[in-house]
Amino acid sequence: MSQGEATHGHRGDRNKPITRRRFLTALGTLAGSAVLAACATPTPQVIEKIVKETVVVKETVAVEKSVEKVVTATPVPKKPQTLMLWGTPRFTGKRGYEPGGKDTDWWDWQVQLFQEKYPWYTLKYELGGSNRAAAIAAGDWPHVLYSGASLMWTYAPQKQIAPINDFTPKETIDNWIEPFKNETTYVDGKLYAFPIVVAVGGGLMLNLTMAEKNKVLDLAPVKDFEKNPGRHWSADQCLEFMKGNTVAADGTYGTAWMTDWAYQVDQFLYSHGARMYTPDQCKVAPTRPEGVKGLQWLVDTEHKHKVAVPGSSGRTQDTALKMFVEGKIAMIPSQSAYIGIFRRTDGSGIEKFKFAFVAPPTDAGQEPASYVNPHCWFAFNFKESEKLEAAMVLGNFLSREESVEVHCRARGYVPPLKSLEKMFGVDPDHFASVQLAYKGGLRGHRVGEVQTECLVPMYDKAFLQKM
Repeated sequence: MSQGEATHGHRGDRNKPITRRRFLTALGTLAGSAVLAACATPTPQVIEKIVKETVVVKETVAVEKSVEKVVTATPVPKKPQTLMLWGTPRFTGKRGYEPGGKDTDWWDWQVQLFQEKYPWYTLKYELGGSNRAAAIAAGDWPHVLYSGASLMWTYAPQKQIAPINDFTPKETIDNWIEPFKNETTYVDGKLYAFPIVVAVGGGLMLNLTMAEKNKVLDLAPVKDFEKNPGRHWSADQCLEFMKGNTVAADGTYGTAWMTDWAYQVDQFLYSHGARMYTPDQCKVAPTRPEGVKGLQWLVDTEHKHKVAVPGSSGRTQDTALKMFVEGKIAMIPSQSAYIGIFRRTDGSGIEKFKFAFVAPPTDAGQEPASYVNPHCWFAFNFKESEKLEAAMVLGNFLSREESVEVHCRARGYVPPLKSLEKMFGVDPDHFASVQLAYKGGLRGHRVGEVQTECLVPMYDKAFLQKM
């Protein structure tokens, strides 16, 4: 809905509370179905083995003992093959901070490392690219694709991507955090993706410089890290924070909502106790009274309390983000990746203002909650065993710990590996994002359709007070 369209409506509908019946009538449900995928996979190549050997230790007395030693086998050369990797640039430089870095630096680096380890393979890549969905539907597949986990529900039912369990050591999978495994397990109980990062689709970014100027810094949940490491706060506390930063003389507001990225608004319903999907994750059903209460709280910030910039309906994320960067609002619905973005606002490493990443505010008795959105590598389900095995080799290579750590540090993402959980130390911003990720909920099997066909129209109508 455009900004212009947002100005029309029946005056008689305005300022009415959102009742459960009107909420349900405006919302409806979105049904989806999931199909089992059974994909045959070859026996994986063993790359490590345990060797038992007898060792004679000669000191004063000769002693024999049996020991175990791990022997890593040299990869067995395969038939020469060209592999195609489809990616999306997420940062510049090899590690995200080198001056003058390019979008292709990390990808070129991985090609070099991969071909050094597997010289019989030739690896090529394509960044961005258009009409990928059409190409995949036509059978023009890459070996590996970088994408969000929700696309599993597009490709797995069509048997276009392959389960990775039989090609990945158990100890490797055991190192993946549960939120990642939950989001990449299909209805057949198998995993269909290799990890790279976990994005938190929620949390808030606060302008602490503005809050300090307006003498409401004490309302922000940024003190007593040991007592409140998750940076939790109540809906009432958040409202007072927004009121204190709404200053007519300065033209500033507490926040600005958007509706094009619905999942960043969903967290306010979640944190009032709503559940956005049915247990099978195939229907939208935020129909509990808690969901209605959370939506009413959002609408009231704009129309009753006047602490949100007018015109939420139809506003884009980019517009709201611009307001935040320019110091016109003190708070914006956020995600963990913003931590990395704001720490390099102009490439110099100098912050334009002090900021903090905090949890979404909660109603009494509720826990903060948001979505998690794993980014991952999909290996395509080639019938030719050599191609399938090559895709799995590449997927495992790209998801190794060194690769994951670079991506997480470059953009502020949550590590999907248990071995990297402490990589951010006691950084309060990252620690809050990690805690939120571990409580994150599923985004739904048909997330794209859910957002555009259901939740975005719901929020548009709610902010226009037409429900």
